[in-house]
Amino acid sequence: MSEIMEQRSAIKFCVRNGISAAETLRMCQKAYGDGALSQARVFAWHRMFKEGRESVQDEPRAGRLSTSTDVIHVQKIRDLVLANRRLTVRDLTDLVGISEGSVKTILSDHLGLRKVKARLVPKSLNFLEKQRRVDVSETMLSDYRNRMKNIITGDESWIYNFRHFKKRQITFYVLTNRRLSQTLMTILTCTLAQLSLTELPTSK
Repeated sequence: MSEIMEQRSAIKFCVRNGISAAETLRMCQKAYGDGALSQARVFAWHRMFKEGRESVQDEPRAGRLSTSTDVIHVQKIRDLVLANRRLTVRDLTDLVGISEGSVKTILSDHLGLRKVKARLVPKSLNFLEKQRRVDVSETMLSDYRNRMKNIITGDESWIYNFRHFKKRQITFYVLTNRRLSQTLMTILTCTLAQLSLTELPTSK
């Protein structure tokens, strides 16, 4: 279940328990933070459930199917996000040439992404982290092909790390179904055989 559907179900639960729209909004904002539905959407769904609606799914829309959210545009936005996770919705709109609404739909419904602060990262890997690890691995194989044979063991440690930035500087896309709580710095420790410190390459 996507986080949007989850929030709609939570709103429905609040309605059945006689909780007001304002209190429902406060609870959603407390539970989901920046990923919470807007006040207008919370109030609208609260009203619909109060009037007897049961389904949390969107109603089928009449008319011609949108071409802005087709496979081609989804793939374009996916590639752009993989290349730079700090792109804004407006940036993606300008680059792909579709409306902001279509971009938001692709990000949330098709790719399952939402913006969060950079100090919040998921421990479980999504396609973004997986692709990043592929890229890093290929770079390591290319730059250190002759040194990989010197690694005899390795370990990964999760270290809590906090850095302070302005909110706009530290937002990027992650999967919406990830619950994020702490900043984690991943450190890969390798033990090298027959390799002195003077032999290690220095960064330029």
